[in-house]
Amino acid sequence: MYIVRRDILSTFHPADGKLLRRDRLKDGPGDYCASPVAGDGKIYLISLDNVASAPRSGVDWTVPATNDLGARVSASPAISGAATFTRTRGTLYCSRK
Repeated sequence: MYIVRRDILSTFHPADGKLLRRDRLKDGPGDYCASPVAGDGKIYLISLDNVASAPRSGVDWTVPATNDLGARVSASPAISGAATFTRTRGTLYCSRK
């Protein structure tokens, strides 16, 4: 389980809720409103600064890259199969692996 607040990501064991890791996202771009979504071995995050990142899941997560979406995002990304959907105020993006 993952929780993000400001630029701090926390990882918890799903069975007992034990904190496994809490750390500042090295390339974390500020505050977050949307909930993190886990899938495909990644944790999908979108900041209030419109920056999307997908750290690798688990306890040893790192942020391989970030992407500025250029528009306000308040919704969590959605995952369907190999596609990830991200909605900004005016655009729906679909990315596939």
